[in-house]
Amino acid sequence: HYFYNMVHPSEVNRYVKPPNDDEGLWRQAQKNNPDSSCMVPAIAIGFDGIKKRMAEQSKQTNAHEAKLKELADKVEKLRQKHLLETTGKLEEYRRRHLSLAHRTLKIMKQVYILRNRGYSIRPEEETLKVRLENLATSLRKSSQFRGRVEELWAHLQMIRDHPGASCGEMNSQPGRYVVDEEGLQTIHKILTEHQHGLSILTDYVKKNSKEIEDMYRGY
Repeated sequence: HYFYNMVHPSEVNRYVKPPNDDEGLWRQAQKNNPDSSCMVPAIAIGFDGIKKRMAEQSKQTNAHEAKLKELADKVEKLRQKHLLETTGKLEEYRRRHLSLAHRTLKIMKQVYILRNRGYSIRPEEETLKVRLENLATSLRKSSQFRGRVEELWAHLQMIRDHPGASCGEMNSQPGRYVVDEEGLQTIHKILTEHQHGLSILTDYVKKNSKEIEDMYRGY
């Protein structure tokens, strides 16, 4: 029985009928060739011939798999190398960018001061100054306020963890308070309102920070 081997198109003409093959069968095999541009007939005689062909195909398949694995390993090494080098370069570029941005901002500040030396402060600058001062004050207060809120949350958690503790038990432990259910609800309400206030303050800081950046870019 004839099978067909795939070869390079430039080597097709090198494959001719073996001396012991039947001429008629060879011609029929060439006629049945599904793609004569890159395939050539190869005879397999009996089960031994088929087994030999299967063994050769298995060997070739293993060789292809080994080659594919080798290529995959090379690609993975290149990917890892590229990833490490790129990540390092990006981090370095980021540091340089921040440094240059900081230096540029300082230069812009000096240029602005020199350019406006001797001039009175404009109304929009005075407004910005007041807003920045208020913002700084709010931030200082928010730090103290946040500490107090965290302390109250901690006490609230203690109370929730020991709902059945007696007054003597709670008073005997430093930093713990004894409250009834109504007091607990009051504390929870106050903390919720405080958290809402912190959220509003955070949004205010973000909004004003963007406006300040836009103003610097304008100069």
